[in-house]
Amino acid sequence: MESKPNPEIYLHTAGTLQCTPSQCLVVEDSTYGIMAGHGASMTVAALIDDRFHFDRTLADYSMYELSEVLAILDQLAAVNQQ
Repeated sequence: MESKPNPEIYLHTAGTLQCTPSQCLVVEDSTYGIMAGHGASMTVAALIDDRFHFDRTLADYSMYELSEVLAILDQLAAVNQQ
């Protein structure tokens, strides 16, 4: 299996879980991870760590705490119900 930024690991995981990429939320803290999630056509939430200057431009969401992922999931669920 190729390493990130190749999206292969995310696509493999989605297939194993029998999910489509559009059903997946990737939480990443690195440029290559964000690139891999984006390349897999998944929604990407970037965990911000100001100690490192990762490129987060491809992320759909940004968060400072992992607990914020719950609010992102609520937003995604609301959009999918419409």
